[in-house]
Amino acid sequence: MVVAAGWAKASQGAKASGWMVIMDGTARVRWRFRADGVLTLGPVLGGAILVVAGADGMLHALDAATGRERWRHAHDAPTSGIAFAGRHVLVEDSGDLWPHHALTGQVDEDAFAGLGGRPIQVHGDVLLLQEGGMLSAADIPTESTRFRAKTVVLEAPVAIADNVIVAAGTFEGNSSGGGLHAFDASTGRPVWTFESDEDEEEDESEGGAEVLVPPFHPVAAHGRAWTTVVRASGWDAKEEWCRSELAGFDLRTGETSFRQVIGPEDGEPCCAVAVFGDLLIAAAARPEQPAGYLTAFDTGPVQVVELTAVDVVREAVVWSRSLPDLPVGAPVVADGRVHILTRDGTVLACRADTGETAWTFAADEPPAASVEVEWGEGAREEPPRIAVGHGLVFVQTATGALALEPPEK
Repeated sequence: MVVAAGWAKASQGAKASGWMVIMDGTARVRWRFRADGVLTLGPVLGGAILVVAGADGMLHALDAATGRERWRHAHDAPTSGIAFAGRHVLVEDSGDLWPHHALTGQVDEDAFAGLGGRPIQVHGDVLLLQEGGMLSAADIPTESTRFRAKTVVLEAPVAIADNVIVAAGTFEGNSSGGGLHAFDASTGRPVWTFESDEDEEEDESEGGAEVLVPPFHPVAAHGRAWTTVVRASGWDAKEEWCRSELAGFDLRTGETSFRQVIGPEDGEPCCAVAVFGDLLIAAAARPEQPAGYLTAFDTGPVQVVELTAVDVVREAVVWSRSLPDLPVGAPVVADGRVHILTRDGTVLACRADTGETAWTFAADEPPAASVEVEWGEGAREEPPRIAVGHGLVFVQTATGALALEPPEK
């Protein structure tokens, strides 16, 4: 959500060509909140309450309209999950689930009794959690468990549609190389699995290809689960090559039914995909040193970062534009805009249909990394530091939060 002028590039099928400067406005700060320490998770918006969490375990609940702190609670450890469920704010603390009353912060010890783990997502009346790395679901009205799956998945949101849940696989070096796991949304039973592996369908002239599914959560749209993948030359290829692709997997079967190259040459995915109608929006970057996939706080300098929108009905790239740096978390789509916070502290809002810059803002400090992962624990997806609601865009930086008023459309 940063900067003062943006760049957009016309892509296949567009009338214009080349690079063009798009003049834009700058958002105005409605309010600022400054924490006592480093913030690692949030902002999470629920009604009139905005929640951010610190590396010291402190949970801050702010009035979304004014930024005034409504309440705070000191947990014993940094939280890795926050979700609003009914009148509660659910927070993970050392594997335990803490239900706070959203308006007062009081801990409701009788609520969601018997449930534990990390809250990752609310879908209608269903709360999705992770216990010991395994997916579970609870019914919010009755506060009872629906199912507990037996497959370890990535600590990240999931794709849900057509009574199917699709989660990203874990990524732990030689022991697990990513992938996707689909479950029956009613029972938690496995439906299909796609593992990062050798792609036998690749043209033999390229020497075969290895497909890597990075540790970013999938999204559901048009009967498919969508994510970005890295397709690279196999071990016996005559020449080394690498490219990022947007990939669509049939929700019922797991079959790869859509592929579209995105990003720069030798590009690698750097965040999860966002959805805007028929458009799937994804980012890829070319690093100075190949890594397979890129995350904002574990990656060194990059040569170029591109955000690309693909019309999955027409099977064509609609627009592509540059970003000033790697995005922190997935793009957030709201009000016809794609909102992104990059690791250098730039806030960017561009039109979802054209990629043109709508407005930008330069934060006074960049965001901080989320809870650090110990060696051997595997990769975790960096959550977004943006939330949109009430006509405002909420941004979390390293030690604070701010509400931005976009310029008039």
